[in-house]
Amino acid sequence: MEAQESVEAGWTEGAKGPFVISHIVLFRPKDGLAADQYLLFAQQLRLTMAAVPSVRRASVGRRIAVDAGQARSFGDTAYQFSAVVEFDGIPELIDYLKHPLHQELGRLFWEYCAATVVLEVEGVDAKTDEVIDLLVRKQN
Repeated sequence: MEAQESVEAGWTEGAKGPFVISHIVLFRPKDGLAADQYLLFAQQLRLTMAAVPSVRRASVGRRIAVDAGQARSFGDTAYQFSAVVEFDGIPELIDYLKHPLHQELGRLFWEYCAATVVLEVEGVDAKTDEVIDLLVRKQN
């Protein structure tokens, strides 16, 4: 029963194992952006991730083609880049979203991006029993 209560209390407060709040952004830049626009966006992204104190960890990636020998579908929109920004909790995520550096990054993002998906998730270490709580017990 204690495990169930910790699930209901919320991962940021009651989880037994590691947890993280992730801000996940998939995006595709607009066609025809100039090199200086890419540079400005990349510099603002780096500055924001380095300077905002609530950012625990941040990574950015470029889509790669992987032939695993089986059919794979990624939906109707192909996103060229991803960004994953991790926080200790929801208050830290909100601090980041309200930070002036993120506000400027967001302005550039919406100006330069053609397509995007943004979501926030709470995550646990998938090598532990916490994944069972997250995927199974929390559904009840």
